[in-house]
Amino acid sequence: MALSHYVTDTISPFLCAACHALAGYFAFPTSVSSNVLNSFPADDIAIQVARAAIGGVCMGSYPLNHHPARKAWEDLLDAWLDVRVVPAWLSSLLTVLFVASTVSTAVLVTDLGSVLHMIGGTAAAFMVFLLPGLLLMNAAIIKHTTTAAGDAAAHAASVTSSQPSAAAA
Repeated sequence: MALSHYVTDTISPFLCAACHALAGYFAFPTSVSSNVLNSFPADDIAIQVARAAIGGVCMGSYPLNHHPARKAWEDLLDAWLDVRVVPAWLSSLLTVLFVASTVSTAVLVTDLGSVLHMIGGTAAAFMVFLLPGLLLMNAAIIKHTTTAAGDAAAHAASVTSSQPSAAAA
């Protein structure tokens, strides 16, 4: 890999993130809210535009997140209850449940920091406790299938080499 690719792909994003982090520390040297936009004054026009842009991004990403989530539930129903074709009423029910659960969560959770703490704790627990075991199991499966395929190929080669050829007869 050329040095220019390394700089472009690794160092540039790191420097950009570091600049954002430093700007945040300089803007809020003592304390900051878990929702950084709440730390700015409410009458600032740029912050109002930023809040509106974040709302637009959320409204645009909502259907993109909903479709695979509903499809996953439909696949689970197919696996558990052998429902090959999901009826329209069930798809509508899953949509209503998804929208109701996400809207109720958004209304009830007022501090985004608590949500991020829970996500971070869950991800950390997964990486510390589950991921090493899953990687070990995957390595064992790969080793077993590779060994079994190698043994089968070796056995097939030994069988064909031990049989007398037609030319020798």
